[in-house]
Amino acid sequence: MRAAGQGTSPGCQERRKGGVVRGIFADAVRDFERWLNKKYAKQLGKRPLTLVIIPSTRDKLLPGVVQGLGDIAVGNITITDARRRATTRASWR
Repeated sequence: MRAAGQGTSPGCQERRKGGVVRGIFADAVRDFERWLNKKYAKQLGKRPLTLVIIPSTRDKLLPGVVQGLGDIAVGNITITDARRRATTRASWR
C-alpha cells in the first residue's frame, strides 16, 4: 500500500535519515501499518502489509491518489465538497 504524505508544514517536515522517512506523518503511517498487521494477522498469515511512504507536497496529495500514484493521503487535509467529489474511491470518515 502506498501512502502519500504531506511534509511541507513547519515542524511536520518529513526528513530522510539513512534512507528512512521521519516525521509526524511518517510515524502515523507506521502506526497504521502496525495496526493493520495486528488486526488482520490471521488473514495475512506470514505475508504482512507494508506501507510505502511517498513524500509529497500538499497540492499533490489528493491528485496523486486519484491518479493511482498513492493509495491513501496522509496530512492536514480538510474535507471539502470538491475534494470529496474528486476522490470517489476514498471513504471519508
